[in-house]
Amino acid sequence: LTADPTSFIFSERTIRRIFPSLGNGEISDSFFKGLLQVHAGKVGFCSAYTFSFSHATLQEFLAAFHLQLLPEKNQIEFWKENLKNASFAIVWRLFAGLTGLSSDDLVEQLV
Repeated sequence: LTADPTSFIFSERTIRRIFPSLGNGEISDSFFKGLLQVHAGKVGFCSAYTFSFSHATLQEFLAAFHLQLLPEKNQIEFWKENLKNASFAIVWRLFAGLTGLSSDDLVEQLV
């Protein structure tokens, strides 16, 4: 979500970097348990895959979940930079629901 422009489609190279356990083998839908959809294609003479979340809301929820796991300092830093970014409106709502905005420091610095 922080890529500019926002990317909802990921290259095979990106996925292999994030999931090194995939190695160089074939990638199947079953590895991602339905969270990511695999799209087969070709680049020149080579096979290539792209990946996307089945729905943007799933990506937004996972972003909010990740953010709530970060140290409070990092959460504040992230939200100071992105709170007014419309791309993060749903992420903010999900984050607020997950955390209950229980950090007084976070609320004071953002409001």
